[in-house]
Amino acid sequence: MIASPEALAGLRRILRDPDALVRRCAARAFGRESPVHEAELMALLSDTSPLVRASAAAALGESDSLQARESLLAATRDANPGVRLQAARALASVGELEDLPSIEPLLEDLTKIFDTSISEVARRTMEAIRSSRQPKAGRMGES
Repeated sequence: MIASPEALAGLRRILRDPDALVRRCAARAFGRESPVHEAELMALLSDTSPLVRASAAAALGESDSLQARESLLAATRDANPGVRLQAARALASVGELEDLPSIEPLLEDLTKIFDTSISEVARRTMEAIRSSRQPKAGRMGES
């Protein structure tokens, strides 16, 4: 946890730093405390730097709020493949069954990043969601 209000204020200041690598580091720092700083991370999904957007998407994989999921689903349509890949990876942790139709178009994205295609990440994400989530209706013990 960020220990002091001064440290938090300093971290928020560097979110506006002109250097994208500095903003990326801030995204990672906020991500360690997600969902506490979820709003800052969601705002970083609109950053001009794809490195910052990708880091924010990865960090949002720790937050299971509806707003974070919706932001990640939107990030799967980002122009930058690195952002799409990180958003898909994050959704493996926080996605729900109703998100699958929004993730499905990534199965056609053959862009590779470090020998991993976005389509492969999307396939694994969809499998993870299916195996870890049950439909809301018909769960054991519900009538």
